[in-house]
Amino acid sequence: MISAGDTGRMAVWDLNERRLIGQLPLAHHGSITALYFLAGEPLMVSSGADNTLKTWIFDMGDGMPRQLVILEGHSLPLTDVKFNGRDCVLSASLDGSLRSFSITRDTQRQKLGNAGTMSRAKAKKKKLDVKSVEMSAVCEMAVGSAREAAWDNVACRHLEGPIVTTWSTRKQSLGKHRLLHKRFNEDALLSMAKASALAVSACGNFVLVGYSTGHIDCYNVQSGIHRKTFIGNEKTQTAHSSPIRGIALDPLNKQMISCEENGIIRFWNFSTCKRMAEIRVPSSIVRFRMCSSNSLLAVAVQNGSIGIVDVLCRRTARIISDAHKALITALEFSRDGRWLLSADEDGLIKIWDLITSSLIDVMKCSKYCIAMSFSPAGEYLATCHDGQKGVFLWANKALFTAGIHIKALPMDYIPSDSLLRKDPSGDGIVLDEGDEDLLAGEEKREASVKEVDGLISLSGLAAPRWANLPNLDIIRARNKPIEPPKKPKSAPFFLPSTSTLEGFEFEKVETDDGQQREKAIMAKRSVLETESSFAIGLMKASTEEELKSTFESLKWMNISSIDFQIRALPRKVFPFFLRMLLTVIRTGRDFELVQSYLATFLKIHRAILWVSEDGDTELTNLLEELLKEEKRLWIPLDALVAENVAVIQWTKSALI
Repeated sequence: MISAGDTGRMAVWDLNERRLIGQLPLAHHGSITALYFLAGEPLMVSSGADNTLKTWIFDMGDGMPRQLVILEGHSLPLTDVKFNGRDCVLSASLDGSLRSFSITRDTQRQKLGNAGTMSRAKAKKKKLDVKSVEMSAVCEMAVGSAREAAWDNVACRHLEGPIVTTWSTRKQSLGKHRLLHKRFNEDALLSMAKASALAVSACGNFVLVGYSTGHIDCYNVQSGIHRKTFIGNEKTQTAHSSPIRGIALDPLNKQMISCEENGIIRFWNFSTCKRMAEIRVPSSIVRFRMCSSNSLLAVAVQNGSIGIVDVLCRRTARIISDAHKALITALEFSRDGRWLLSADEDGLIKIWDLITSSLIDVMKCSKYCIAMSFSPAGEYLATCHDGQKGVFLWANKALFTAGIHIKALPMDYIPSDSLLRKDPSGDGIVLDEGDEDLLAGEEKREASVKEVDGLISLSGLAAPRWANLPNLDIIRARNKPIEPPKKPKSAPFFLPSTSTLEGFEFEKVETDDGQQREKAIMAKRSVLETESSFAIGLMKASTEEELKSTFESLKWMNISSIDFQIRALPRKVFPFFLRMLLTVIRTGRDFELVQSYLATFLKIHRAILWVSEDGDTELTNLLEELLKEEKRLWIPLDALVAENVAVIQWTKSALI
C-alpha cells in the first residue's frame, strides 16, 4: 500500500507484515493529489500539485519503487508564450523555467532549463549553492529563427534585475550569455534598474534591451558583447526619461522604434543611433506590438484605446477609441497583418479588422489573457492566462471551416455567458450546444433574405452539385479509360464444339460489333421517344406552384441524374422546361441553378433549337422572355459586383 500527503512524501507499506518499508521524501514538489495502481502490472501513477504525472515501477529488491516515466509541465502560472516555428510553442513560467511543447505530438515536450547567473554544473564545480545562482522568473521572451542553427535565438528578461539571458531552441538549453551593461554594476543609482522591454532583430544577430531607467542597449547575440547605446538626452545618457514599454525593429534593420511609459514614441536610425522622429500620445502606454509584414505598430494606452501607427510614414493611421473598458494586457497581430488581437483584465479577447477598423469577434475567458502568439501560418493562437499553468490553443475557424461569415460587431459586444461553461475536469472552457443554435439562427436569417422581393439569392448548394453540369460530358470523356478492358488470352475450360463425321470441331465465336449494336439502339430510340417521370410531371404542371415544385424535385437530384433528365427531354417537353425556368428566374431564387440548367439545356439540344420550323413560335417567345429576364437581373448585379471589386482592390492597395 502507498500513502501520500501534502508534503510530497510517499510511504510504502507491507500489509502482510504490517510495517513501513520505506519513504520517498521528494516524490513531488508539493502535495500529492492522486495515486493509482495499474491492474496486473507492477506500475503506479501519481499526480501532484506541481503539475507532474509520474509512473513508478516496483522492481527493486527491497520493495521500493523507482521512477520510470515523468510527464510534467510548469509548476507555477505562466508569464509568456511564443510560437517558434510551425508547431512548436515556447512558454515561460513563474517557476523560472522555459519549456517547449509540440502542438501536434504530446510526446514532444522538453524543458530548456531554469535561468541562473551560471549553469548548475558550473555552480557545483565552484561548490556554490544551486539556489544562490538562480534568477527570478522569466516575464517576457523574444524569439528569432534566422540564426537558430548557429547560436542562441531566444532572449528573456526577468521580473527582477537588468540581466537578460539567452537560450537555444536547437540545443534545448540555457545559453551561455548574460547580457548586462557595466553601468548597472558601477553606478549605485542604477542598482534597482530592471529590464522592461526587449526585441530580437530579424537577422538574428542583435538583441535590443530597454530598461526601467530609460536606457536602450544593443548586444550581439553570438558573442554577448555590448555594441551600441541609443541616447536621446545627452545629460542623462538615456533614450527616454521614463521606463521603456516596448522596442521594435524593422525587418531590414534600418529603423528602431521605442516607446516609454509617459506616452512618447521615438523613431531611431539603427545604424547611427540618431533620433529621426517622435510621436506623443495623450495617455500613458501600457502595451506595444509591431507587425513586420505591413510595418504597422499597435500601441495600447491607459484609457483603453488602441492606436495604429504607420512606421514608414511615422504617423497615426487608425485610432480605435475605447476599445476596452478595462486595462489592456496583451496585443498580437495576425501573420498577414489584417487582424489585431487585444486582451483586457475583464477576460475579453477582441479581434479587430484593421482595414475597416471594426470589431469582428470577441472571446470571453474566465481568467484574463496576459500573453498570446499566432502560429506562422495563422491557423492557431496560443494564449496564457492569469494564474493558469497551461497553454491554451485556439483554432482559427476561418481556415478550418467553410462558410464563415465575418461581420462587424458592436463595440460593446460581449458574448453570452450561456455559451460558456466550466469544464468539469479543470479550468478549461467548453463551447456548448448554443453555438449550434447560433448557426441555426444564421441559416434562418439567410432563409428570410430569400423571401425579400427584388433580391437575387443563391440556392446554397455546394458548387459540385451544379457548376460542372454543362461540362459533364467533357469530364466523362476525359475520365474514360484509354483502352477497354482486355479479355484473358487463355481459353475457357470448356470450349463449345459440335460433332462431325470425322469427330468434332470447335464452334466459331462471332465477334461483337459494338458500333452496329449502338446504331440499332439509336434507331429504336428515334422511333419511340421515352418520357421520364420528370418529363411527365413537367407536362402535368399547369400552375406556377406546380412548376416550382417540379423544379425543387430536379434541384435535389444528383448531378448525373439532372444531366440524364435534361438529355432525355423529348421535343414536345421543351416549352414546359423553359416555362419552368422562366417561372423560377422571375422570383430571383436559385439564380445559379437556373443558369446551370439553362446552359446545359441549350448545349445538349442546340441542334434542335437552331432549326426553324413552322409552329416554333412558342419556343421562340419563351427564349426571348428568358433573355429579357436574364438582362433585367444580371445587369444590376454585374454593375454591383464590378463596383465591389474596384473598392476591394483600392482598399487592398491603398495605404492604411
